[in-house]
Amino acid sequence: MKEERVKRILENLSDEYQSSNVLASRIGVSSKTIRNEIKDINMILKNQGAFIETNPKKGVRLVVTDFDVYSSYFDSLTVFNRDDIPSTQEQRVQQLRNNNFTRMTIL
Repeated sequence: MKEERVKRILENLSDEYQSSNVLASRIGVSSKTIRNEIKDINMILKNQGAFIETNPKKGVRLVVTDFDVYSSYFDSLTVFNRDDIPSTQEQRVQQLRNNNFTRMTIL
């Protein structure tokens, strides 16, 4: 499971119930994907001060039991910035040159 999707799901949850269909449409995946991801995320959150509560009639919501622990975990999730992806061959070559130069100067 990608950290980016985990973060997007957590960002879109609140302490109020919402249907998995609504959550799925916000993120751009199917509600089945959301349900599967929630199972996996809950395994991770078990030790991170939170859990996602599911209720068949109400939907899903985020329950935070230890704000400091959860906040630290949430802040540690990295999201890939799509603006950093070079779109042309020239940009890719330049990025590789920059990365290699940075690695050489660190060594």
